[in-house]
Amino acid sequence: MPGIGWYRWDNTRWQFAEDDSALWAAGDLAESIADHDPRGGFPTHALRRHSRRSLSTSGINAMLAQARSAPGIVLDASLLDADPYALCTPASSTCAPAW
Repeated sequence: MPGIGWYRWDNTRWQFAEDDSALWAAGDLAESIADHDPRGGFPTHALRRHSRRSLSTSGINAMLAQARSAPGIVLDASLLDADPYALCTPASSTCAPAW
């Protein structure tokens, strides 16, 4: 989040990520990049090159920089756990009152 950092879901609530969990998550994502295209749209050597670049320090930093400005990822931190009477679960896209 701009100016305050990353948050992560701890299976109960959003928690400020004081560690390098965003960095490790970016690395995990880079490791999951496919090195072949079963549909044949991209040559294997190009995908492997992209995977190597994505796993580099500059590639991971670039991924995090993009995420910091992506409209679907950036949000107002005051919205996280804003309603103490709402029950939020990862399976729902909305929060419902818990009464």
